[in-house]
Amino acid sequence: YVDDGSPAAKEIIRKITRLLSLGVSPVMLMSLPGDDRVVTSLVDAQGNLKPLNVKALEAAACFLGGPILSSKEVPHPDLMKFRFAFLDRTVEVIWPKSEGYAQAIEVGKGGAVFDYQNKRLENTGNVPPEAAPIFVVSESR
Repeated sequence: YVDDGSPAAKEIIRKITRLLSLGVSPVMLMSLPGDDRVVTSLVDAQGNLKPLNVKALEAAACFLGGPILSSKEVPHPDLMKFRFAFLDRTVEVIWPKSEGYAQAIEVGKGGAVFDYQNKRLENTGNVPPEAAPIFVVSESR
């Protein structure tokens, strides 16, 4: 595997989230191996998988896959926040609007929190900005 850094992996989640919030469905990620113009490619020029990008795509599919009942952008001065309602869960996808954002992201303590690599984070109510985009998953009752 090739370690390609996290900016492209994070961009995969941002793009999929924005498209789904606009009602685009299905969303498919398509890129040519090693195409440097496409920052979200899953394979490098030698045909090796880019593991961070693959994990980001898997996280987006895991949390945002399935029939969406409703979606909306939640206004916030410093964060991009999108809320998706499914039959069995509500998912918020959150990331800072600016690269230099240094404050913890407040998420409350009501849901399970996952980073852009599908790693579950301890939910203390605040998440470090470098973990974003994050998924906050709350089960529907």
